[in-house]
Amino acid sequence: MFLDLEKKINHKRKYDNIIIFNVLEHLRNINQPLNNIYFMLKKNGKIYGSTPFLYRIHGAPKDYNRYTKDLIKKELQKKNFKNIKIKELGMGPFLASFSLLRGYLKFLPIIYHILITLMILLDKILFFFMKQDPIIIYPIGYVFSGVKK
Repeated sequence: MFLDLEKKINHKRKYDNIIIFNVLEHLRNINQPLNNIYFMLKKNGKIYGSTPFLYRIHGAPKDYNRYTKDLIKKELQKKNFKNIKIKELGMGPFLASFSLLRGYLKFLPIIYHILITLMILLDKILFFFMKQDPIIIYPIGYVFSGVKK
């Protein structure tokens, strides 16, 4: 089934769970889509989603936005979701940089595996020297969930 989340939906069926992995960045505005999702959920229904942050632009057919943890939380709260959980994906600046090159490096498997191992190691070392957790300030993306009130 195809639903245009950017238009008001009058969908009769209600759902226990709605999954929107890597959808929000392809929407120009998330206000109406979140209204629609809230409307389609049963009471205590759950939304599960993910969205990239420090990741390359990718069309499907368009790629419009990158949302921060704070904005995702604020938008879900505005729609009356509760028990909101948001987790950063990644490890730090080295893995975030690697993710930007992944599309090219995947064609060089030996170099790919050497570099990703090195980036993870460097991020783990950096973790001991930074005052703030590098995952929080260099996320590749976010996974989130919330419960309809």
